[in-house]
Amino acid sequence: MYARSRGWRIHYVVEGSGPALILVPGFMASASSWADAGYVLRFSDEFQVIAVDPLGHGKSDSPTEGEAYPVDQCALDILAVLDAESVEAAHVWGYSRGGLLASVLATAHPRRMRSLVVGGSGFLTMPPPLVSAFSQPLRRKAEALRVGDWNEYWTLMGLNNLAVRGALQYVQDSHVVAAILEGRIAKEPAIDLSGLPQPPLVYLAEREPGIEFLKQQALAINAEFHTVRGRGHYGAFRDVETIAPIVRHYLTSARIRI
Repeated sequence: MYARSRGWRIHYVVEGSGPALILVPGFMASASSWADAGYVLRFSDEFQVIAVDPLGHGKSDSPTEGEAYPVDQCALDILAVLDAESVEAAHVWGYSRGGLLASVLATAHPRRMRSLVVGGSGFLTMPPPLVSAFSQPLRRKAEALRVGDWNEYWTLMGLNNLAVRGALQYVQDSHVVAAILEGRIAKEPAIDLSGLPQPPLVYLAEREPGIEFLKQQALAINAEFHTVRGRGHYGAFRDVETIAPIVRHYLTSARIRI
């Protein structure tokens, strides 16, 4: 299925029935990542699961210009999917960059949110000194991708797992990936989750860089916080046996409170 947003086609898939649960994948992942990991099967028994391909990912349109990918605009693409499915308010669950998009959507349109689940580290607004430090490596990665140098990109990413590299790089256009990075640099999104009907659920891999800082930021907004023991960033996403019960309990409680 497709929604239309900002002139682009945004692809999504729907499984199950019940309260809407929007799944937003991380950078270079897709809607199918949620199904492959087992989440769609786990939650479609009780929820209308709507897995979204953000712009530049999966089967959605993939412009190669960085101007197409400001985070605040990409978050509105998720809203277009809600509108296409006539969903007034949904549980929204994002991982990594998907968590950032979900948090920006929650900031702009809290009334469209029944609850927010963020995995990975994508829910924070960084202070200006960190924004500058964060932007420099992104520019270098985008520059490498603009000349098709995947090896340099992975070196800058610090990702040595060849299996994960291959899975992420498969059928990816380096210019599209560069454009997404350039869009991320363009403007630091404002995030304010105080308008949510209840505090979010945040979970992070134990090996996530900066986990203690991220944990304190989550607790500062009264988020329900969980650490995924013994996992790194990618491993935590695939640990459905650990994550699914935590999220189901939170969603069920959130649904009751609304």
